Amino acid sequence: YGLYRFRVSKLLEIERMRIRIASDLHDDIGSTLTKIAINSEIIQSTKSADKIRISSQKIGQMSREIISAMSDIIWSIDARNDTFKDLVDRMRDFSSVAFAEKNIKLHFTGTGLTLNKKIPSYFRQNMFLIFKETIHNILKHAQASEVRIDFSASAGKYRLCVKDNGKGMDEKQIHRGNGIKNMKLRAQRIHAMIEIHSQEGTDVCLSGKLP
Repeated sequence: YGLYRFRVSKLLEIERMRIRIASDLHDDIGSTLTKIAINSEIIQSTKSADKIRISSQKIGQMSREIISAMSDIIWSIDARNDTFKDLVDRMRDFSSVAFAEKNIKLHFTGTGLTLNKKIPSYFRQNMFLIFKETIHNILKHAQASEVRIDFSASAGKYRLCVKDNGKGMDEKQIHRGNGIKNMKLRAQRIHAMIEIHSQEGTDVCLSGKLP
C-alpha cells in the first residue's frame, strides 16, 4: 500500500509539472511569439526605415526573452538542480551579472539554509521567477546604486528579502503593475506571503514554510 501511494504521488507530481509547463509556455512564450509575429508583419508591410528598425529591435529583444524563459523552464525541471544550493547559486549568478552591467553594487547573503536539502521543482521555479521579476523591476525603475539580498531560514521557515536604495515606487505601481501581480500569483502557488514596501527604496520580502 505504501509503495502504491508513493507511485501515485509521483504520477500526480509529474501531472502537475506538465500542467505548470503548459501554462508557462502558453502565458509567457505564446504571448511573446504573437508579438514577434505582429512585428514581423509590420516589417513586411511597411517601407518606413524607422518602423522597420523599431520592429527589428523589438523582435531581437523578445527573442532574447523567449530564450531566457525557456532556460528557466528547463532549469526548473532538471532533476540535477534539485537542492537549495542550486537555487541560491542561480539567484546569485543572475543578480551578479544583471547588476554588474548597470554598475549596481550587490550584497548577497544566505544564512541558515541547508544547501544540500532537496526542494520540489515547482517551488524552485516559482521562487526563482519571483526573484527574477524583482531584479528586473529594480533595473527598469529603481535607479538604484546598491542592492541587498538576504535569503535566510530557521525553524522550518524561509525568508527572501531584496532591498534597493533607489527612488521607490508609488502605490499605483505596487497594486496595478502586471509584474507585481505575477509575483503575487506565483507566491500563492507556493503558499508564501509577499510583502512590498517602498520608502527610501523598495523592499520586497517573500516568506513561507520550507517545503
